[in-house]
Amino acid sequence: MGQISLYLDDETEQLLRSRAKAEGLSQSQWVSRELKAAAARTLPADVLALSGSWRELPPLPRPDWEATDLPRV
Repeated sequence: MGQISLYLDDETEQLLRSRAKAEGLSQSQWVSRELKAAAARTLPADVLALSGSWRELPPLPRPDWEATDLPRV
């Protein structure tokens, strides 16, 4: 199992301790869960590499009708 060292300011360390304790987790379990959740919110590298690859996006289809606004009350 891998290990890391974290250097935290006092305020962040207290936040980590209190959140882990409130959720009944060890500090390692809490940090591990948060890292996994952060990784899940990040797009994969191959998707990020596509950023800016289209010079021009295709036009979006427009509805064929003209809608008039309804009276507001």
